[in-house]
Amino acid sequence: VAGQTNASVRERVAEAVGGEIEIEILTDMAPVFTPADDPWMAEARTIASEITGAPADAATARYFTDASVLKEAFGHPTLIMGPGPAALAHQTDEWCDVAAIGACARAFAEIARRYLA
Repeated sequence: VAGQTNASVRERVAEAVGGEIEIEILTDMAPVFTPADDPWMAEARTIASEITGAPADAATARYFTDASVLKEAFGHPTLIMGPGPAALAHQTDEWCDVAAIGACARAFAEIARRYLA
């Protein structure tokens, strides 16, 4: 989460559980955050809105993504974006409307086209 560090979260968890539980860190990746007013992010949201006809609001997510590794490798503003409602993602009965997948693919293509221009 923006504004937090992994070390501060570990400290809070350790304080909460006391010395009764051993905490083992399996992975320690930096959080991913790009300010909503970053020009590239604003353009990507505009493109998504133009294609889908719906607002593409900036938000934060509290889950793991490979973006933590990719952002470090590429050093570019990072956008986590996909089709369909986030509430339906990564569960047993996950599904997405085919039209939403097509719109997302068009948005990805246009974002890449403008970025590479």
